[in-house]
Amino acid sequence: MFLFVYIKFYHKLKSQKKKDFEKQRHTSQLDISVPEKLRQMLIHFENISLLTSQFVVNFELLKPSKAKSEIHFSVSKIKLNVGTSRKRALHNQNGGHGEEVIFEIVTASEIMDLQIKTSYHSQKLHSFLKPWTVAAEVKFLWLQWSRKPYLEMRLDTDTVSVDFGPEHELCFKDLFNHISIFLLQQKSETNGQINLSDAEAPEIKEEIHHDILYQDDLRAGIFQYVSLALEDPKPYQVLFDKMAGTMVWCYPEPRTLTRVDIYPVPFVAASEFDTNDEIEDKNEVLCALQYYDTLRETFVTYRQFQLSESKFCQLDLPSLYEKQHLAVSSMWRVCIDYREEDYSCSEDGGRCLVSPAALAACMRVDSMFSVDTLARTQFVINMGQMQLTLYNHLALTGKKLPHDLIFYNLDSLAPEEQAFLTLTIENTCVRSYKWKNASHVKLICSLRMDVLSYSFLTNSCLLEPTFIESSFVHQSAAGPDKPSVTDSVITVKPMMIHINQSTIHTLNVAQESWQQVADSVSNVAVGPSISVIKKAPFIFMTNYIICNDTLDAIRFGQVATEESVLLESRCIHLYCWRSNKMAPQLQLCVEGGRWKWCDPFTLDGEGTQVRSITQDNHTIHLLVIIEKLSPTQKKVTFSGLVSVANLLNDDLELRVIETNKERDSPTHGGVYALPSHYIAPSYIGEAHGIRIRLLGTQTVWSGEIPLALERTKESLLVKLPLKMKGEHLLVWSRVVRQRIANVWRLLLVISPQYVVRSHLPRPIILHVNTPSAHVSHQVMLKGRGNMHTLSVDSSVVHHLTFQLSPDLEVSSPPIPLTRTMADQMNASQNLEAVDISKSMRELFHGPAERWPYVNNTDFQGDVLFADQPKIDLQVGFTGLNVQCNTLVVDVRPWALVVNHTCMEILLQEGEPENLWFVPSGAVFAPPKLDGSFSIGISEMEQQFFTVPLQLSKEERWYSLKFEGRIPREGSTQIRIDTQDKVAFITVLSRYEENIQILHLVPTYSVSNTTSENLTARSMFVYAGEIKVQLPVSLPVVELSSQHKASNGDIKEVPLLLWSIVKDAGVGNYDEEVTCLQLGQNGYHAHPIVLRDPHQPQDRRFSFSLPVSDSITEDYLLNRAFLLTYHHYNGQVKLVIQKDPSPQLLIHNNTHTLLILGQSSYKEEGIMEEETDIFAAMPSVPAGKAVHYTFPFIVHKFPEIFTDNTNFPRLHFSQPDILNNAETEEVLWSQGVDIHQHYDQFVSIPGHGDVKVRIERVGHTTHAFIDPVSRVEVSARDIRSRIAAEPSKGRVATSTNKGRAVKVKEGILYEDNVSQTVKEQDVINAEVASIDSGISEGSLSPSSPKVENVCKISSEKDRKDDSFKKVNRVIESKKTSVYYCTFMCTQISLLLKDDVSNQEKITEIIRVTLDNFIISMRPKIDLSEKLRALDYRVKEQTDIIVFVGDAQIDNQLFTAGKYDFPVILIQQNPESAPHFSPLDPIERAVQISHNAAVFTLKLVIEHTPNQLCLYSVHLKIKPITIYAEDAVFYSLTEILSSFLPVGKQKPLRYWEDKEGDEEKEEVSAPVIMKLPQEVLIKSNAMMQPIHMTHLTIDPIALLLSVHASVKLYLALDQSPLYFGAFHRSEILTTSYSLGHSLTMHYLSGALIRAGWVVGSLDLLGNPGGFARTVGSGMRDFVQLPYEGILQGPWAFFAGMTHGSLSLLKHLTAGTVVSLTNLASSVARNMERLSLDTDHAARSEAQRRTHPHSLAQGLLQGLSAFGISLLGAVGGLAGQPMNALMEEGASAGSFVGGVGKGLMGVVTKPIGGAADLLVHTGHALLQGAGWHIEHSPRFPAVVEPRSVGINAPLKMVWKLLAALPQDCRYVHAAVEATHLTPAGTYIPVTILLTPMVLFILGVKEDTQQHALPLAELLWKPHPMDPTLLYLEKQRPQTKIFNTELEPISGCPERVADYVRSTCSEGLDTGTGLDSSDDEDASAQGELTPGHVPRIKLYVAPRLRPALIAAINIAARASQGKGFIV
Repeated sequence: MFLFVYIKFYHKLKSQKKKDFEKQRHTSQLDISVPEKLRQMLIHFENISLLTSQFVVNFELLKPSKAKSEIHFSVSKIKLNVGTSRKRALHNQNGGHGEEVIFEIVTASEIMDLQIKTSYHSQKLHSFLKPWTVAAEVKFLWLQWSRKPYLEMRLDTDTVSVDFGPEHELCFKDLFNHISIFLLQQKSETNGQINLSDAEAPEIKEEIHHDILYQDDLRAGIFQYVSLALEDPKPYQVLFDKMAGTMVWCYPEPRTLTRVDIYPVPFVAASEFDTNDEIEDKNEVLCALQYYDTLRETFVTYRQFQLSESKFCQLDLPSLYEKQHLAVSSMWRVCIDYREEDYSCSEDGGRCLVSPAALAACMRVDSMFSVDTLARTQFVINMGQMQLTLYNHLALTGKKLPHDLIFYNLDSLAPEEQAFLTLTIENTCVRSYKWKNASHVKLICSLRMDVLSYSFLTNSCLLEPTFIESSFVHQSAAGPDKPSVTDSVITVKPMMIHINQSTIHTLNVAQESWQQVADSVSNVAVGPSISVIKKAPFIFMTNYIICNDTLDAIRFGQVATEESVLLESRCIHLYCWRSNKMAPQLQLCVEGGRWKWCDPFTLDGEGTQVRSITQDNHTIHLLVIIEKLSPTQKKVTFSGLVSVANLLNDDLELRVIETNKERDSPTHGGVYALPSHYIAPSYIGEAHGIRIRLLGTQTVWSGEIPLALERTKESLLVKLPLKMKGEHLLVWSRVVRQRIANVWRLLLVISPQYVVRSHLPRPIILHVNTPSAHVSHQVMLKGRGNMHTLSVDSSVVHHLTFQLSPDLEVSSPPIPLTRTMADQMNASQNLEAVDISKSMRELFHGPAERWPYVNNTDFQGDVLFADQPKIDLQVGFTGLNVQCNTLVVDVRPWALVVNHTCMEILLQEGEPENLWFVPSGAVFAPPKLDGSFSIGISEMEQQFFTVPLQLSKEERWYSLKFEGRIPREGSTQIRIDTQDKVAFITVLSRYEENIQILHLVPTYSVSNTTSENLTARSMFVYAGEIKVQLPVSLPVVELSSQHKASNGDIKEVPLLLWSIVKDAGVGNYDEEVTCLQLGQNGYHAHPIVLRDPHQPQDRRFSFSLPVSDSITEDYLLNRAFLLTYHHYNGQVKLVIQKDPSPQLLIHNNTHTLLILGQSSYKEEGIMEEETDIFAAMPSVPAGKAVHYTFPFIVHKFPEIFTDNTNFPRLHFSQPDILNNAETEEVLWSQGVDIHQHYDQFVSIPGHGDVKVRIERVGHTTHAFIDPVSRVEVSARDIRSRIAAEPSKGRVATSTNKGRAVKVKEGILYEDNVSQTVKEQDVINAEVASIDSGISEGSLSPSSPKVENVCKISSEKDRKDDSFKKVNRVIESKKTSVYYCTFMCTQISLLLKDDVSNQEKITEIIRVTLDNFIISMRPKIDLSEKLRALDYRVKEQTDIIVFVGDAQIDNQLFTAGKYDFPVILIQQNPESAPHFSPLDPIERAVQISHNAAVFTLKLVIEHTPNQLCLYSVHLKIKPITIYAEDAVFYSLTEILSSFLPVGKQKPLRYWEDKEGDEEKEEVSAPVIMKLPQEVLIKSNAMMQPIHMTHLTIDPIALLLSVHASVKLYLALDQSPLYFGAFHRSEILTTSYSLGHSLTMHYLSGALIRAGWVVGSLDLLGNPGGFARTVGSGMRDFVQLPYEGILQGPWAFFAGMTHGSLSLLKHLTAGTVVSLTNLASSVARNMERLSLDTDHAARSEAQRRTHPHSLAQGLLQGLSAFGISLLGAVGGLAGQPMNALMEEGASAGSFVGGVGKGLMGVVTKPIGGAADLLVHTGHALLQGAGWHIEHSPRFPAVVEPRSVGINAPLKMVWKLLAALPQDCRYVHAAVEATHLTPAGTYIPVTILLTPMVLFILGVKEDTQQHALPLAELLWKPHPMDPTLLYLEKQRPQTKIFNTELEPISGCPERVADYVRSTCSEGLDTGTGLDSSDDEDASAQGELTPGHVPRIKLYVAPRLRPALIAAINIAARASQGKGFIV
């Protein structure tokens, strides 16, 4: 590293006295700011310079393992210069001249070629920051009015290029985690020292400055006028420049203008001359007031005004409080005749109408100097271009191939780094200003986004260049009670978004790639998991997956390109097209065809193509099989004509006997291995036959298996010789044929003769007895659907018997096995045409993969064995596969019982001895259950069974349904009663593989998705008249929070046994219900009644659990939870979740425990809790708060209530009243309306009056119950209480035993108020007087909602509890207020189709939104402070979305197939909001409130825990909709192709059933997993749609419909009006809300059905005619009426205009009705003619609208004539077409004649109607009565050839021949090459580590390859765009072996360059500016050089390109550090 330091001393400081040093030292100790320290340090220096050469820093993170993470920093050069400026102080303390002090410190630095590279866990080194050059300047200014310095910073850079991928993220996370630990340790060690030094530091007094106001600056006489000057004006000077038309004046200090008045002034040329054509008033001249920005070093326009000869003008200047809008400068300027388009003043003196000197006389300028308006810190960033590129790092993605490709391997040609998205930010300017209490940041830039298209590896534009201007202002709090304010405004100019299928595909696979990398790294410090990477599915990034299913290597490539990809046998290549300039066609060749290319073929459709290669009279046929995996992905398989499949258990060898060769020769063909259960790669050539033998035995080959068509038999038995002489193995060979074009595709299947397959759960012994040979042997069959090959002699008869176990008997009678059975099976096979590709995929699929034929996705665990009793087996004979002759002996039980109940099940039939035990997780094959049977369980050494069950034999619609019947297909719930429990089991029955499957699962299961450990008690309750008392001791089920598996599955806990709860003294019970009681730490919540499991609807319940073990210590006693109830496949799934929004939080501030109750909505006068079957009632202890949910909310969810719904009320009672032994009655207070937010006074029986205050925070209502004294209850309160209570002040009483309600009127309890109540009032007053609120943990809940209540707490001192609550009061947090406004002048979303056609991209639909505004404003009521929020105000935010105008265009209209070019448009487009770009954003928001076509207002409420949606208000202006069924069908088909690949399920992945080493240990054999469908429903119920108000204003629309089903129907401008939709207190699901909205608008449409029918064109559109005539009649009446009020002439004018309007509307309505009627008749006649060609031709002509009456008549007559000719010609044409299409038959001839006769009648009628249609359209168009909407933008068809190549294409396609380490791209820059012929050719400069390539853009080919070792480059000194490249002869140099850059690369690169750069270089370079360049142009070059290449590059990109070349060349030559 080279380091140079230059220091210049300031010698004058040496003469300072010692006391001055002491004084300076004392001053520095007082002022400890960093700038002041720097000022003191530089007091002896005038200038410091630092210069370095290459600088490299490497950070490595050392780990215990060898893997490491590291970051490399490298810099080519660093320049640093620190300079000071000094001035003499005005005076010193002694009265003399002051000393020289530093008033300015300027630090200028420049960092050249900064690079950053990262590596994670010893992976490949990835570039993060490409070479970056940046210049920065920091300036400290000490001005005379302040002791503190002012800071100015500036940063300039041309280009910044950042690459970011998942490995970058992991590396930064890894380093950050380790560095943060170190920094925390250092911080903890230094905290004490820092605090001590801070404490000792003296306080610096704040400077106090006074504002100075100046009036009429220019005319006060202080300023000196200067006519001409060559430099800027000095302070108090005014400079006039008549040539430029400017007046510039300068102040001695920065000032802001407070007032600017412009008085009239006479012009030079009077009013006759004006150069600004845009000014409407010719007496005015546009002028601009500007200020000089020192950071940007230019004048900036502040205000514009009109200078007039007669009008006074006063500028609207911002107030002094709006610092972000204030301009502060010492130099100001006024420009005359200002032109905004070029942002400059006119330079032509003749154009100036006003003398600049006159401005000083006609302007009053008031200014002010204020230190507070001067920004203390100013920061400016100027950035030419910033490019952020996102990468896919595929090294850490999945490697598992799908099941369809298990026989293939991936090639390594696809790069592991793939850039998929590029974000380009250009012309960025960031300005930041910091004042004392405010800051302002302004950003201006242009944004563009491009996405990679994998089809051609080109960049597809996602976001067109969009101008963005944003402003962020932060104002600190002005006081302790004032909030801080943040205001942000973002303005975006037109935003054009393009989306196509390739974009969706790229983003989808990128998201999957990043997700897989994140999943593979669970801990960044440990690194990626190799096992996870191996098991994760492989991501196919490209659109084409090419597979080579042949035995030979294949070369393929795009036609007309140099592409040649070598694909080995059974390899997969991820393919992208080589060039988008050429046709997307492939060609291929093989070695057998001497590498001759076949004919080109496309990959557009699906199916199989045949490609032939003919060479020397020898033809090779190849099959190209194209399979569509998804709309954007296809699998292309290259296959031969012959494929061989081995279904044996033995490995084979095969030899191919080629055609026209001797068959006995051992060299006939190659020998290939054929493993067992494997399909060999296909054979390309023409095979005459095939011989096989066992692999590795070296025995003789089998006989020939003929393949030729004339010699082929369908099936043959082939003898395979064994090692033992004379022994052989007989196997079947079957040849399957498929005709493809003119060739036959063959599949040879080699399979065993006999296979035995057992479906039993346990192994079974097979006895094979051969009577003729007196031979018998045994075979052990595995069972479970597995197969066993039976090797026996097929020429004799064999007897098969089975034995379940050695100790059981052998089955009888024996099953004979003969070859005749196989022959019969072969004869019965289907001989239909087969698809060999499909057959090959199905060869190895069998029942073993699905055994035991139940859905195992919801269960986890191994299948266990059960004791197998003696059973009857079903033995059948089937074929192994349709394409083979193997006979399968299927051994099946009649039924399988699968036990997934998690406990042992008993199965009993009839007598007790017929009892079998089925363990949990076991599969059991029961004996034949012909009669009734029972299912039972064992408990306490006793056995309990169900009622007799019976299995249905057949499933008929009339089958009787009775208790105990189990259907053949379906589900049944069964019940088992024990002594004290009840078990519920669901039997899922199905019939598969001729086996009855009985799947036993628990009916109830519960899942705990919370993070806490809970318990559950399941109870079966017998309910009666008496309340049920819950026993204390009941079995508890643990619900652990760790019920989430590593793969994200949530585990379930089965609830099989339910404890019986009943009163022993009661004989009769009303109902039996299942109840679930949840708890934690010994406490159990109120039981939840689940009711009947057969109820289909899902429900949700609320319950609560205590906060801690001791529920009396905390103020908030409980937390809210939810239990969701779902039906799934005959089972009940229960899911526990936390409730984020409890309904009620009740605060009891009294001194007694209160009982809570909700008034019953079924029966008046009693509480809902009294109807509960349990005796426990909800309560709230004194001084505590609990959550409570109305049972009404639980029962009615998800019902949406109307506005007139009567909600129940909240009532209170007291335990003493509840336990009144004398009357046994419950006395309740009056009801409290929880929806009324005011104080309500109620009387609680036994306690007295209380005041209930209702406050709502978010979705939770807080009820504060406070005691009141007698004095507080005034007469007015009593009257309001009586009026508010429906029962007129009555207190309802009821018995605890369910007696009738008793009513006591006029009772008001007047108990004396104790002293504690007064103390409580004092406490409440103290709490209310505290400004700081109560902490969130005390009053506001930190957890979600829950129902029900707590246990009654023990009596404590209520006074102490009350004061504990006061102690919880803390300081309130400072609030912040945010204002945010986003405005986009236009958003255009364009959907494109780039899949249907490979050569062009077409537009589908465009959505255009004008003046799109999102406004976010705080909504805070400072007048009300809520107790629920710790006495803070409620914070709400209004979010308003405006759409000024909207239009949806049908871009497919240009294809000529559709009627409407527009789908949606506003009815009155002129009413759309319009405002000037100069208008402030607040005015735009104000205008949009009333003029926007779409307004959505959301009110979001801020709660301590979450954000809640308070209300939604939607307003839509009248719109017009054009609907066409053809457009709908087309859009549906095209838009379905936009679905991501993952949604299409293109490839199937298999699960590894072999031992999973990482399978987690489980305690139970069966683990139930919560189905994903149930989890989604539960989450939707846990987070429902919850809002207070939903309002949708009335909607009016005009609907036009064209539908062509059986009959053509059309609606023209049918009016529809939908009333307002308003709902309050919404708590529902999205489905229920959607259903409610659908019913509302459907009813509105039905109400307007009359207008819809009246608007049918087929009826003449009488409704439209009536509306049109009605409009004319309205004008006929209204206009004269309005005129008569103004005078007689106005009356006559009104009569005239009204009559004309009536006549116009009457005529137009008549013509429109007749035209639409004729159009409907014509189209229906065309359909009746049954001539599709005629209908299509007429439809196309009808869509061409005429523009004049003559053109309309001409088109109508032409249509009529064509129809007549078609009618006559159809008589002969239709029969001929029928005979040609359907064949020569009498039926086809008669049908054709019938069509012709039908056309004779219908075509002339349709032609006449068309004549009327065209004439009517022409008349309407000519008269201006026809309004035809047009699209905003015309549809553009984009050719593929205009696409820009992505950098990935260079690496993938062009650099594949280079070594792997040399394929990295340093830079890819677009340039222009000036050829010797003087033509300009667009090229791409591609820089690699060893070679610089120049690629032609038009041809998409390589032009030059220049080795960096032989390259000279030189930028032009005058032209910033010009760059010269020269190639010199290589010179011998000595390499540094220690710094060898890339070993092995130079030699291969040289060979590659010599083979590719045969074109040479240019012979001329053009004109140069320097002398040596002129000499070079004349050919006088130095020895060893060749002519130059002249390239033109963008100015901002040239420095970065040169820097990249320098770094690459230095590395290739081994100079310096390798970076």
